[in-house]
Amino acid sequence: MGRYLVAIMLVILFLGANHFMAYRASTMEERIDQYDTIVLGQAAVQPGAPQAIRVVARHVGTDKPRPDEAVKVYIASKDKPREKKLMFEGKTNTEGTSAPKFVAPEEEGTYTLIIESGTDTHEAVLTVKRKAKVLLSTDKPLYQPGQLVHVRALALSSIDARPLAATNATFELEDPKGNKV
Repeated sequence: MGRYLVAIMLVILFLGANHFMAYRASTMEERIDQYDTIVLGQAAVQPGAPQAIRVVARHVGTDKPRPDEAVKVYIASKDKPREKKLMFEGKTNTEGTSAPKFVAPEEEGTYTLIIESGTDTHEAVLTVKRKAKVLLSTDKPLYQPGQLVHVRALALSSIDARPLAATNATFELEDPKGNKV
């Protein structure tokens, strides 16, 4: 009785595997024709700064490059997603890659970057935020209680190291215990 049960289970397993392989072979042609697009780039950028991303277009089944594939890059504000602006239009090279270049929006905020390559569409969140590096210096290395502290600040753009003019800044001084002075 046990041998018959094992034999029946093996027949069922064999038929199931055969059915799966037949299904897989019948859909192989569809899967080989599918495209895969990979997008590489930064998620956070500076306002008005030049940007570049990398788009890689390949066939799913063969992993071969897709040359001369149309690539379009759009940007849309999170507040107005239907109003997308074309930032780049071009084609992939012989290796199936493209390096779209564009300028980030001047206004800070969260945007959606929409990348179209052939029939693929990718969306990525792009945060536009101004960053600065600040150098603080004082006239003395150590102060006594009650003395007036003179502080000089130099704020530079982290993109091109140019001084930031007409920019508001708030400075808070803390003692070694973390108390605001």
